[in-house]
Amino acid sequence: MHERSRGGRVRRGFGLALACLAVTAVQGALIVAFVASGWSPTAAIAGALLLTGASCVTVGWLVVLRRRRRRWMQRGAARPDADDAGRRDVRRVLGWAVAVWLAAVVLAQLSFLRLDLAPMAGDAASDAPLIDIRRTEATEAEAVPIVAVPGGPGVPWSAAEERMLQRLADGRPLVVYDQVGTGGSDRLADPTGYTFARSVDELAAVVDAAGSERVDLIGFSWGSAVATAYAVEHPERVDRLVLLSPGSIPWAGEVAPPQAPQSRLTTAGRIGTYLLALAPRNLFGYALTAVDPRAAHWFAGDDEFDGRFAQLYDTTAAGLHCAASQVGAPPRGVGYYANQVPQLHPDLTGITRAQAGAADLRVLVFRGDCDYIAARFAEEYVEVFGARLVRVAGSGHSLLEDRPEQVLEPAREFLG
Repeated sequence: MHERSRGGRVRRGFGLALACLAVTAVQGALIVAFVASGWSPTAAIAGALLLTGASCVTVGWLVVLRRRRRRWMQRGAARPDADDAGRRDVRRVLGWAVAVWLAAVVLAQLSFLRLDLAPMAGDAASDAPLIDIRRTEATEAEAVPIVAVPGGPGVPWSAAEERMLQRLADGRPLVVYDQVGTGGSDRLADPTGYTFARSVDELAAVVDAAGSERVDLIGFSWGSAVATAYAVEHPERVDRLVLLSPGSIPWAGEVAPPQAPQSRLTTAGRIGTYLLALAPRNLFGYALTAVDPRAAHWFAGDDEFDGRFAQLYDTTAAGLHCAASQVGAPPRGVGYYANQVPQLHPDLTGITRAQAGAADLRVLVFRGDCDYIAARFAEEYVEVFGARLVRVAGSGHSLLEDRPEQVLEPAREFLG
């Protein structure tokens, strides 16, 4: 009898723990659903907590009614309401229902809500952001500047890549910058401002700051699309275009096909990445960003989620290279909202096929044999722009880190 009683307590405890976890998950899902419906974050939280609280009490009351009905049938009691056991059932079951709800509220706060606005006070969010531009002066008079466009989105050049860019410039003026939302540039107060169109406008401002009527552009990864869009729209400002590990051409009205570095990770590496991505706070923030970036930014500011994104980015680093030995120091200052918003909410701006056909651009494309981005995207630049394609053996996505010498020589020759 004692063993059965102890086994029953264990089962009840296990059931209550599962109920607490389920209510916690429902609270998060309801907050996301309410935000997606246009509720303010405060209203979404209040609505989710009230609804789950009412649901817990309702379920508890249904359990009480079920127990009463069973007792009536077993005992044939005419007035079970007056039964002491019935009153104890009401207090016990409803008490547990409220306890489960309160525990779920605490668990939600500990796991994904964390309604402490103090970390957001340090965010340097701005409505008029400044771009961090770094210029290496020329040793050659009247040399055409080189402007280097970072990738990502939301990922600045690494220190190793900047050193290679300086070697590539070889005495010419070099302009390197951080996309707004990354590196040393300001973050936006409104994260919905991170768009492809804004990135093209930022490049236009950087080209103007280069102080020359014409420039050569080097675009890396997502920056290749930004550089291509700018060059097609402003061919009078661009001499030559070098594209490193490009994705798809930025066609207006089309969403870029997703490409993920984790596709090149080992099974263990992918599991580690997915476990980190599925951590409650990370998953909750991503879901909110998908439905309303402003609400996500209210819950978690740039300081926190840039740090979380940096951790996730580090777990995928091996997928950017051909071999693990090539992995170096990661870029500093990756930007979560600058990375996620343009991908989850693409503005569908870009170039038309008519514009591309009319553009007279000189284009050189590099692609590593181990690049996680499909080869067809680099080949499309050959078809559309008549670009020359250089395939780099032993290199992954990060060409300037994996096989810089195989990039520098043909790029210098092309840039003249």
